[in-house]
Amino acid sequence: GIYSGQLDFYAESYLSAEGQIISPGALAHVALVALPAMAYFLVRRQIFESYDRSGFMDMSALICIALVPAAFVFSTAASRFSVYMQFFPMIFYPVVADVVKTETNRIAVRVGVISFNVVFLFVWLKFANNSFAYLPYKNIWWE
Repeated sequence: GIYSGQLDFYAESYLSAEGQIISPGALAHVALVALPAMAYFLVRRQIFESYDRSGFMDMSALICIALVPAAFVFSTAASRFSVYMQFFPMIFYPVVADVVKTETNRIAVRVGVISFNVVFLFVWLKFANNSFAYLPYKNIWWE
Protein backbone atom coordinates (compact mmCIF):
# COMPACT_ATOMS: atom_id res chain seq x y z
CA GLY A 1 0.00 0.00 0.00
CA ILE A 2 0.94 3.64 0.21
CA TYR A 3 2.64 3.11 3.57
CA SER A 4 4.89 0.26 2.50
CA GLY A 5 8.43 0.91 3.57
CA GLN A 6 7.46 3.51 6.18
CA LEU A 7 8.39 1.28 9.10
CA ASP A 8 11.80 0.67 7.57
CA PHE A 9 12.24 4.41 6.96
CA TYR A 10 11.43 5.29 10.59
CA ALA A 11 13.61 2.51 11.98
CA GLU A 12 16.49 3.74 9.82
CA SER A 13 15.91 7.43 10.60
CA TYR A 14 15.30 7.14 14.34
CA LEU A 15 17.09 4.04 15.55
CA SER A 16 19.90 2.91 13.25
CA ALA A 17 23.52 3.87 13.71
CA GLU A 18 24.09 4.65 10.02
CA GLY A 19 21.14 6.77 8.92
CA GLN A 20 19.98 8.20 12.21
CA ILE A 21 18.65 11.75 12.21
CA ILE A 22 20.16 13.80 15.04
CA SER A 23 17.90 16.27 16.85
CA PRO A 24 19.94 18.84 18.77
CA GLY A 25 16.86 20.06 20.68
CA ALA A 26 15.85 16.61 21.88
CA LEU A 27 17.09 17.14 25.42
CA ALA A 28 14.96 20.29 25.71
CA HIS A 29 11.88 18.41 24.49
CA VAL A 30 12.52 15.57 26.89
CA ALA A 31 13.15 17.96 29.79
CA LEU A 32 9.60 19.28 29.48
CA VAL A 33 8.30 15.89 30.60
CA ALA A 34 11.28 14.58 32.60
CA LEU A 35 11.53 17.49 35.06
CA PRO A 36 7.87 17.21 36.16
CA ALA A 37 8.34 13.43 36.39
CA MET A 38 11.30 13.89 38.74
CA ALA A 39 9.29 16.36 40.81
CA TYR A 40 6.45 13.81 40.91
CA PHE A 41 8.63 11.35 42.78
CA LEU A 42 9.52 14.06 45.31
CA VAL A 43 5.87 14.82 46.18
CA ARG A 44 4.36 11.43 45.42
CA ARG A 45 3.51 10.68 49.06
CA GLN A 46 1.58 13.95 49.43
CA ILE A 47 -0.31 13.26 46.21
CA PHE A 48 -1.39 9.84 47.45
CA GLU A 49 -2.78 11.38 50.64
CA SER A 50 -5.44 13.11 48.51
CA TYR A 51 -5.65 10.88 45.44
CA ASP A 52 -5.71 7.14 44.88
CA ARG A 53 -2.38 5.44 44.34
CA SER A 54 -1.81 5.19 40.62
CA GLY A 55 0.53 2.71 39.02
CA PHE A 56 -0.18 4.48 35.75
CA MET A 57 1.36 7.73 36.99
CA ASP A 58 4.37 5.91 38.43
CA MET A 59 5.00 4.08 35.15
CA SER A 60 4.44 7.25 33.11
CA ALA A 61 6.92 9.16 35.27
CA LEU A 62 9.51 6.41 34.87
CA ILE A 63 9.08 6.47 31.09
CA CYS A 64 9.48 10.27 31.08
CA ILE A 65 12.70 9.99 33.09
CA ALA A 66 13.98 7.15 30.89
CA LEU A 67 13.73 9.48 27.90
CA VAL A 68 16.66 11.52 29.26
CA PRO A 69 19.37 8.91 28.59
CA ALA A 70 17.53 7.88 25.41
CA ALA A 71 17.90 11.45 24.12
CA PHE A 72 21.67 11.01 24.10
CA VAL A 73 21.52 7.81 22.04
CA PHE A 74 18.34 8.12 19.94
CA SER A 75 17.70 11.86 20.01
CA THR A 76 14.99 12.07 17.37
CA ALA A 77 13.08 9.05 18.66
CA ALA A 78 13.22 10.36 22.25
CA SER A 79 12.14 13.82 21.12
CA ARG A 80 9.19 12.47 19.16
CA PHE A 81 8.17 10.10 21.95
CA SER A 82 8.25 12.96 24.48
CA VAL A 83 5.36 14.51 22.57
CA TYR A 84 3.26 11.46 23.45
CA MET A 85 4.21 11.89 27.11
CA GLN A 86 3.00 15.51 27.33
CA PHE A 87 -0.06 14.28 29.19
CA PHE A 88 2.11 13.74 32.26
CA PRO A 89 2.82 17.42 33.07
CA MET A 90 -0.80 18.25 32.21
CA ILE A 91 -1.93 15.85 34.92
CA PHE A 92 0.88 16.50 37.40
CA TYR A 93 0.86 20.32 37.56
CA PRO A 94 -2.79 20.72 38.64
CA VAL A 95 -2.52 17.81 41.07
CA VAL A 96 0.56 19.19 42.78
CA ALA A 97 -1.11 22.59 43.10
CA ASP A 98 -4.19 20.91 44.55
CA VAL A 99 -2.39 18.93 47.26
CA VAL A 100 -0.57 21.96 48.66
CA LYS A 101 -2.22 22.85 51.97
CA THR A 102 -2.29 26.66 52.08
CA GLU A 103 -3.63 29.04 49.46
CA THR A 104 -0.41 31.05 49.50
CA ASN A 105 1.61 27.96 48.66
CA ARG A 106 -0.86 26.99 45.94
CA ILE A 107 -0.40 30.37 44.33
CA ALA A 108 3.37 29.96 44.64
CA VAL A 109 3.19 26.56 42.92
CA ARG A 110 1.04 27.95 40.11
CA VAL A 111 3.33 30.95 39.61
CA GLY A 112 6.35 28.62 39.72
CA VAL A 113 4.93 26.31 37.06
CA ILE A 114 4.01 29.23 34.80
CA SER A 115 7.38 30.92 35.36
CA PHE A 116 9.29 27.71 34.63
CA ASN A 117 7.46 27.22 31.35
CA VAL A 118 7.75 30.87 30.28
CA VAL A 119 11.49 30.94 31.02
CA PHE A 120 11.96 27.60 29.27
CA LEU A 121 10.09 28.86 26.21
CA PHE A 122 11.99 32.16 26.16
CA VAL A 123 15.39 30.45 26.37
CA TRP A 124 14.38 27.95 23.73
CA LEU A 125 13.10 30.59 21.31
CA LYS A 126 16.02 32.91 21.93
CA PHE A 127 19.01 30.54 21.99
CA ALA A 128 18.07 27.41 20.04
CA ASN A 129 20.14 26.65 16.95
CA ASN A 130 17.09 27.45 14.80
CA SER A 131 15.79 30.37 16.86
CA PHE A 132 16.07 32.77 13.92
CA ALA A 133 12.98 31.11 12.45
CA TYR A 134 10.90 32.11 15.49
CA LEU A 135 11.63 35.83 15.24
CA PRO A 136 9.70 36.94 12.17
CA TYR A 137 8.60 40.32 13.57
CA LYS A 138 10.37 43.12 15.32
CA ASN A 139 8.96 43.53 18.80
CA ILE A 140 9.90 44.86 22.24
CA TRP A 141 11.04 41.44 23.52
CA TRP A 142 13.92 41.05 21.07
CA GLU A 143 14.80 44.67 20.23
